[in-house]
Amino acid sequence: MMRSFIAVILALLMIFVEARRIVTGISIDPTNPAGDPTVTQLLAIKTAWVRLEFIDATPPSQSVSASSMAFYREKIQNLSDAGFRTLVILDYMTLQTVPWGGTASQWSTYITSFASRCREVAQGLSGALVHGGYEIWNEEDLTQTYVPPASYGPLLKAAYTAVKGTDPSATVVMGGLCSGDPSYISQVMVSTNGQLYCDEVGLHPYGQRPYPDWPSSSWGFGYMGSLIASYIRVMPARMPVFITEFGTNDGAAQDFFPWMLFSGISVMPYNISAVVWFCWSDGMVGGFGLVTASGTPKPDYASYINYTTE
Repeated sequence: MMRSFIAVILALLMIFVEARRIVTGISIDPTNPAGDPTVTQLLAIKTAWVRLEFIDATPPSQSVSASSMAFYREKIQNLSDAGFRTLVILDYMTLQTVPWGGTASQWSTYITSFASRCREVAQGLSGALVHGGYEIWNEEDLTQTYVPPASYGPLLKAAYTAVKGTDPSATVVMGGLCSGDPSYISQVMVSTNGQLYCDEVGLHPYGQRPYPDWPSSSWGFGYMGSLIASYIRVMPARMPVFITEFGTNDGAAQDFFPWMLFSGISVMPYNISAVVWFCWSDGMVGGFGLVTASGTPKPDYASYINYTTE
């Protein structure tokens, strides 16, 4: 106990001397009333980024439904008008005819349609999405949402080209990687002749400690700084890391985690553009929210704003 306490004190001293300010974000779900905070609620937590998924069920042969486009355009316009940057996830819920476990040829057909869908979304959100960007897929290196790297490389390239052709200023983020295996990036780059078609690399370092000895030296799978370094070694030089998700439902540590996460990353010697906390509400994923499913702030809500308002 004393060792852990001393480690925290030393870490706080490091922050005081060397820390830089971390740009923060929050994941929301506009399709879920429990996960859809008001602009006023978002302003209260002083977040910079708001991350959400573009969901549409229309098949490749049809355009995005008018109702979906109007819904997301209004939501994103309101966020932009309030000064937020919006990160829009384009993935298996944006075009739902995914050939899970399919052949390279099937993926190629899907990629053509997916790029068209990305272009259509970018065109539909043009002018509403201000200083924001698009995250291409979500956890493509995990079994449940897996895209073979030989197919993800072309998918990312096609989506990048589609988005940039419509909105050159939009930030394009490689979908958040969650497996802890940096070789996925290396394999993706092989598929696109050594290029990585994105502006930043998304990372979901779940289960990683923000300090070597906090919450304890044995908590989780390892130290986040070491994991980030392993990814940076295989990424293109000077490309930023964008932590597009991180959170925990560990009740013993969660109350302090947002502040410790942001402050711990602030002293890491890496190019990390922003850190998005997952998520706004327990109504999105049980136990992970800043607020309960009914909207009552939890202790980690205070931890979040203690960092963003200090």
